Amino acid sequence: MSARSRAMHAVFERIRLAAGVDTTVLIVGDSGTGKELVAQAIHNRSQRAQSPFVALHTGAIPQCRTALPATPPAFARCWPTC
Repeated sequence: MSARSRAMHAVFERIRLAAGVDTTVLIVGDSGTGKELVAQAIHNRSQRAQSPFVALHTGAIPQCRTALPATPPAFARCWPTC
């Protein structure tokens, strides 16, 4: 990924910071905004880069469809049942 805008450079910095921490990252945004690209970039720069990257499209999981649009805690409540 490359960009010239300050906003995108801020995104790249957040990717770098997130990749350096061993934790779960929730990426939210409208359809088509590049969430999966950001997730892949974080994965590729993390300690887990040698492991497979698996994209999970939770909108395809019926139990999660109503819970996900609300807030991240809704995702946490939904995850164990999916």
